[in-house]
Amino acid sequence: MKFLPIFTLRVMHTYYTDGRCPDFIIRPDKQTARLVGKHRCVVKSLSDGLRMLTVVDENQKPLIALPDEVKFTFHLQLQNPDFVLFTNLLDFKDRSAPVYTNADLGAEDTRQLRLDSRTARQTERLAVDQPAAEENFALAGRPLKGLELTDFEFEGSAKVKPKKYNSADKIFTVDSQSAPQGESFTIKYPVAPKLEKGVWADVEIHNNDSFLPIDEGPAEFRIAFTALQARWKYYLVTDLKGSAEGFRIINADSADAVSTPVFSKANCRDLKQDPDPLDELAEEMVVQYPKLERHRFISDDLVPCRQAARKYLELHLDDNRLFGALPNPSLRNYSKLEVKADTDLSRQAALFQVLKYITQPFPKKGV
Repeated sequence: MKFLPIFTLRVMHTYYTDGRCPDFIIRPDKQTARLVGKHRCVVKSLSDGLRMLTVVDENQKPLIALPDEVKFTFHLQLQNPDFVLFTNLLDFKDRSAPVYTNADLGAEDTRQLRLDSRTARQTERLAVDQPAAEENFALAGRPLKGLELTDFEFEGSAKVKPKKYNSADKIFTVDSQSAPQGESFTIKYPVAPKLEKGVWADVEIHNNDSFLPIDEGPAEFRIAFTALQARWKYYLVTDLKGSAEGFRIINADSADAVSTPVFSKANCRDLKQDPDPLDELAEEMVVQYPKLERHRFISDDLVPCRQAARKYLELHLDDNRLFGALPNPSLRNYSKLEVKADTDLSRQAALFQVLKYITQPFPKKGV
């Protein structure tokens, strides 16, 4: 038997040097697993995704053709707990059940899957208890917040009329004065969908115009993550005397100027002479190191997280190099930075690292 690929699914991430994200296991849901077996397909796992293949005849045509608009559903299961530390997750905000899909992709579109949210509806069957112009029912389910009457589907009785909905108290009101006691009806309303336990997101691949004919090569669908961007902050604790202009962080390799953050003089601060009460870490250092010099260096711009370390940052005092190849701030050293734009303050993500340069031994009673 000869197998040819139908499509490939790859997970990409700008954090990784090669762009390929190995942080997920991708497995088919139960319905897709049955569909794969029925059509004599095979799902092959890749380090950054999967590939689906099918048995073909001597003319390179599938032995069992896939139905039009058939849907393959997969679960993304996160394996790397550090993924959330270096990934921009703004697109996932307020998405209780994210799903990547090619549903709206056509033949001329790129094969990057669109991030969407699953929808779900709940059905409740109700019955008239005390016929009245306004009869109230407290919903037993979990309707989404902020629903209006138009968000409900009403079925079952021409003698019962939906009238209003109180979202705060989950009270659905009908006009039931023309209906006999016990007259039943149903309502459907949106609820927050849920993914299976341990699933980060779902993936839906539809057999639509974004597929390529099997003899032209498989379509390669992609899920794209971007790296978190954060300001870099270095704190220097030292017994050396020096001005804010004298202590400098420089890039020792001009060839790496594009990806190496810049620390200009405007963003360097002598915290002993010019404290920053909005910087909680700087305030803690006042207690820890009251007699030592304390300086802070902040990158001019947001810096994208990346797998490969930036190796060419050095700390200088005037013309003397104090540190070569400064350690990159740890992903776990996360904080927020108050940044002033015009007259407004905004909070930006920041990663920090503390540097210590002590030339004299600590006194026995501390510093």
